[in-house]
Amino acid sequence: MLGSAGLIAGLALLAAGVYGVFRLDGVVDGSLRPWAWAVVAAVGTGFIHMQVLGAAAMVTLMLEGETARRQEASIGKEKEQQ
Repeated sequence: MLGSAGLIAGLALLAAGVYGVFRLDGVVDGSLRPWAWAVVAAVGTGFIHMQVLGAAAMVTLMLEGETARRQEASIGKEKEQQ
């Protein structure tokens, strides 16, 4: 749940940040105002951070299931047969 929430919340943060910059007239004649640069940088950093945390949570979930198996690796079985 945490992984999916991180990915979706990151997207929502990015969309809300970009919408807020446009709504508050942060773009004039096709260029960003100085305060809008700071907002876009902060929102972008937050988006990347949430995406990485969400992906890491999903990978961790998969790795926990893989290492919790009780069977040994196939290399161990080959040694026992010899």
